[in-house]
Amino acid sequence: MSRTAVAALLCLALLSLAGCNAFVGGDTTASPAEADAVTPAPVPTTAVPFPPGITERRIDAATLAAAHARALRSYNYTLTVSHRLFDENGTVSELDRRRTVAVGGERYVGGYERRVVTRVSTRTTDDVAYWTNGSAFATRLRVSQRDPYYGYSTSGDPIIDPDGSRRLNRTLDALALRVTDRTDDGVVLAARRATVPDRLLTPAGVADPHNVSTTAQVRFDGVVTDWRLAYDARLRGEPIRVVQRFRVSGLGTTTVVRPDWVGRAIRNSSAAPS
Repeated sequence: MSRTAVAALLCLALLSLAGCNAFVGGDTTASPAEADAVTPAPVPTTAVPFPPGITERRIDAATLAAAHARALRSYNYTLTVSHRLFDENGTVSELDRRRTVAVGGERYVGGYERRVVTRVSTRTTDDVAYWTNGSAFATRLRVSQRDPYYGYSTSGDPIIDPDGSRRLNRTLDALALRVTDRTDDGVVLAARRATVPDRLLTPAGVADPHNVSTTAQVRFDGVVTDWRLAYDARLRGEPIRVVQRFRVSGLGTTTVVRPDWVGRAIRNSSAAPS
């Protein structure tokens, strides 16, 4: 009998005794790691996460704004909002708002300053500061560099939208947004047109917003940390360019301190401090 025939008979005998693994894989005592190296198992995949209210095809502004407000209640943070108006000669006016907010959203300190730019100078027309501890509200108002006016109250709503979620909902709901990028912390949204221009919150006297563009950074928990909105419009019938910026920073590191002027506001009021 030839060597080839003998080898064939031996293979058949081994196959009948040990099964296919002995014929194909050799040593039947191979480790699990070695076996896996020969026939790897499928690797499971998971869905790519998106912030609340955001999918690849749709952005629900109300759901995103609610998540933004809900997430911010767990942090101290700083919120800044700015408006710049430009005409063909340069800057027309500037408005800057800044607010530091404590965990829970009921305690905060803030203010805003409005500046009007003329050909010869830049003058501050309004300088407003405010503070609340959740049950009392103090204000300091200075108009056109005059002596400030102080107010103090234990009733009423200090600020309608302390976390910016209402502004966020109304603005984003007016835009044709889509996801354009992903980061380690969340996603980037962008829009090049407004679907409902009338819903945009415009500065006083500004009308007919058009040629809109915006970008927004959104964390996976829904906090919109940075958003820029720009559009053309008209101010008293003249063409104008508006640029708005909204930022949330200092998450968990912001310090909320009662300003010194609050004591004077309390002393000037008949209301008893809480």
